[in-house]
Amino acid sequence: ALHPKGEQRGEPASSTRQRRPVLVGSDCSGLSTELLALEYAGIPFKSAFASECAVGVRVIHDLLHGPHDRFFHDAGDSHTKREHVDLYVAGPPCQPFSTQGAGLGLADPRGTTLRHVLRYIGRGRPKVVVIENVKGLVDRHTECLDYVLQALTREGYSVTWNVMRADEHGVPQSRA
Repeated sequence: ALHPKGEQRGEPASSTRQRRPVLVGSDCSGLSTELLALEYAGIPFKSAFASECAVGVRVIHDLLHGPHDRFFHDAGDSHTKREHVDLYVAGPPCQPFSTQGAGLGLADPRGTTLRHVLRYIGRGRPKVVVIENVKGLVDRHTECLDYVLQALTREGYSVTWNVMRADEHGVPQSRA
């Protein structure tokens, strides 16, 4: 367990002391399931901004989390209006990297979204970054994976990555 400074191990956090909420921003937000995870874990948070280009997904997002006054159409919209956050989560389009797609990588117009994500990270300097995509980055587009890892390392981040299978985490699907 993490313990704030001044708190003894094993002692419960003071109920009178309010923890500062984790400030969260996301691009290619989908349903912002990171917010649901934080809520489920009992971690106080505030959503600073989100972006999603799919109109139907935005409607469901609003139903889940309420209307958002800083909801951008996509990751490339107005980076100057995005504030610093503690946690930044992005799930750029996977079609450019998927084994099911044409395999154009960063040459695919949707692949450039990854550059927007890295641009925000360099400018916004979030404390923690999570970028999610498909296994095709490892299998078919190692140069793009290397590009992302090097960009994050240059920005001073300690980087780890992993391939996770959805069916190993309770999601009833199996993909090759």
